Amino acid sequence: MKTKKALCLVMALAMVFGLLSACGGDGGTSNTPTPEYAYVPTYTELSRDIGYVYNTVRSGDLIYFVGEVEGEPIVEQIPSYDDNGNPILDEEGNPVMEEYTYTRTEPALFSVKLDGSDLKNVKGYVKPEMPAEAEGGSFWINNMCATPDGGFAIIENVYYSIPVSAGDGSGDESGTDAAEGSVDAGVTPLAATSSDVAVAVPEPMPGGDEQVEYTSVQKYNLRVFDAAGNEKLCIDLSSLTEDSDYFYVSAFAVDGQGNTVLMTGGNALTILDAQGNVTGSIDLSTEQTGVGNIIALADGSVAALVYSEDYSSFDLCPVDMTGMKLGESIASLPTDAYSAAPSGGGYDLCYNKGESFYGYTMATDTEEKLVTWINCDVNSSNVSSASITESGDIVCLSSEYSNTGEGATTYLITLKKTPYDQVPQKTTLTLACVYLNYDVKNMVLDFNRKSSDYRIEVRDYSEFNTDDDYTAGLTKLITEIGSGAVPDILITDSLPMDTFGAKGLFEDLWPYIEADEEIGGRAGVVEPFFNAISQEGKLYEVTSGFAVRTIAGPSSIIGTEPGWTYDDMFAALDQMPEGCELFSLGTTRNDVFSSICTMNLSNFVDWNTGECSFDSEEFISLMEFANRFPETFDWENHEWTPEDNDSTRIKEGRQLLVMLSLSDPYSYTYYSEMFNGEMTLKGYPGVPGSGAVFYSNGTGLAISSTCADKDAAWSFVRTLLTRDYQENYGYGFVTNRELFDENIKNMVGQSYYTYDESTGEEKEIKFTQENADLIADLIDNTSMVADYNTSQINDIINEEVAYYFSGEKTAQDVAATIQNRVSIYVNEQR
Repeated sequence: MKTKKALCLVMALAMVFGLLSACGGDGGTSNTPTPEYAYVPTYTELSRDIGYVYNTVRSGDLIYFVGEVEGEPIVEQIPSYDDNGNPILDEEGNPVMEEYTYTRTEPALFSVKLDGSDLKNVKGYVKPEMPAEAEGGSFWINNMCATPDGGFAIIENVYYSIPVSAGDGSGDESGTDAAEGSVDAGVTPLAATSSDVAVAVPEPMPGGDEQVEYTSVQKYNLRVFDAAGNEKLCIDLSSLTEDSDYFYVSAFAVDGQGNTVLMTGGNALTILDAQGNVTGSIDLSTEQTGVGNIIALADGSVAALVYSEDYSSFDLCPVDMTGMKLGESIASLPTDAYSAAPSGGGYDLCYNKGESFYGYTMATDTEEKLVTWINCDVNSSNVSSASITESGDIVCLSSEYSNTGEGATTYLITLKKTPYDQVPQKTTLTLACVYLNYDVKNMVLDFNRKSSDYRIEVRDYSEFNTDDDYTAGLTKLITEIGSGAVPDILITDSLPMDTFGAKGLFEDLWPYIEADEEIGGRAGVVEPFFNAISQEGKLYEVTSGFAVRTIAGPSSIIGTEPGWTYDDMFAALDQMPEGCELFSLGTTRNDVFSSICTMNLSNFVDWNTGECSFDSEEFISLMEFANRFPETFDWENHEWTPEDNDSTRIKEGRQLLVMLSLSDPYSYTYYSEMFNGEMTLKGYPGVPGSGAVFYSNGTGLAISSTCADKDAAWSFVRTLLTRDYQENYGYGFVTNRELFDENIKNMVGQSYYTYDESTGEEKEIKFTQENADLIADLIDNTSMVADYNTSQINDIINEEVAYYFSGEKTAQDVAATIQNRVSIYVNEQR
């Protein structure tokens, strides 16, 4: 034990001095004012034997939490089958049974001191016993809160099934007996009633005729423990289910006098005294906007978070235990404060908001950003219930998972409030984003932990979003970039890269790829895709994956070579039986127009020159083509059947073409099977080469042309292109050429199994070398990329084209108007 503690201490010190310098309240650009304090993290390893950690709560000087542990081996008797999948029967026709042994995880309760020492099981917690006749029993802890004596309380769910034959033959009585019999010794039931919720009738065993009915039983227990871990109270909440068809405890809290407030079914509060007796209830159905949660406050009271009239915030309303009502609002909190908790360090409450952690002061109605988790090298996805100590430090638990499948390691993380000038500093590069996805978050954490000279600091603009404007953060970021305040590195998702690229705001990444020997230069990436997203030969972003969109049809009707016109499509349709349609059931003219226009948009806008060509015959033909489709489809009165899917319609000659997306070998074989292996990837009209269009299937990263250390930024960005990253996080066709080729090669000869809905049978499809060659040819001959991030242009186009579809204007007039308006917009943005 001493050895392990010493190892934890060494690891903690290493994390302080080796992982990072520190994090302040505001990550962001280099002109951010130097903060007075920073938070320096210390990681203390607690256990590698505890799995998923959840329902964490700090009470007094301890942190209590639920962790998944391996349960006792379970032995079951199951029917045995021969190699052909047939049941093996004995001489009397009964199934031959065999033993099957397995283990599963189950929740356990733990406590640990704030310094990471004295990790132990809560001694008073014993898992609930199931009735002897119960089958399929399980339990879980769905909520936990602190109690005023330094202890805690939990809501425990228990679920099991009882065979009806286990009772006296009556389903109701059997269920009742089971529920009553399952109450543990020492439990004070509110009422001896059942909480049966369902009856299931399974199929009979092979060789047997008897059908067995089961009564499903679900119980809720309130269990309270003191600071020493002794169980003080265990209450069966079954009687609260009597007047409810669907009972559940969505939240609960304990006040300073030990009274428990339960939020049940989302529409009522039930109050229990310290002995577990019901003292009253509050009907929440009168709260027209609804109650999001109930929380304990620092003064020992309990308050409800009531949605404001416009749902943009919470009104904090105390629970009046005497008058059995909600009091007037005492504060207004952001909706991010849904899981707010009492706080030390001079704050009343603390809560997460996006990637950052805040303290809230009620007297001044102000919130203060204390840390951005990732800027402290903490993965917020793994953090469970952070809290602020009286000294202002932040403590939390984190379960970190290994990509190698070695399971989770649980850490206690202490973020110590430290004067900023006492913290060693690294050269900081700022990464800006609107929402930080899981993959890039791990990239940042890995980079910061390994680099001794540099660190990536994240500024997540989603924190500027409001309930009224979910794009406020994106708007702010685009505005700042347009004004020249460009962060060092950017996640390019949702950004108008065509606009910014034409302005020269980003670094051309081709020279970095060409000089990167480990990647292998241009030959080390899937060059056709990166050529397509380049502008005038300059590559402003890289990504880890891509897909291809195209239009496919039967080779016997549309030929075997790509490329065609809109008239060619309808000429092919004329060869089909009466009533055959071009595309999927319910396709409208807006569907066709928006899809094909998005694929073709780069044909009509040149951001480098500012020239547009919406008044061309090609765009006019697109409008006229889309106008041949119905305005709407009456989905409300259409009853969907399996015969309406693309595969069945194509096989039966009721549909000619399919718009598809190819992102892996399986997707190719899936669509090819629709056409019985005789499929041509014809492409979109007006699109050169293969007629297909690329689109990014992964996160994009760019480097600012004003970045102070571009080589350091590249050492981070290049991670997206590495084999190791794409093996773990790649989605779709990967952009690392070696891995791309290997993935395709490994699939040749592999079989897929699909369900043929027209016959109801399973069908084997094999991926062949010919299929692999067709995919390679498709990618090599694709040169355009879909443009999904030009919403302003799309708004102009959709607004004007509606006049043509309604018959108010001619296609030529609408095209001229679009040409004028989009040209003005494009040149304003340049």
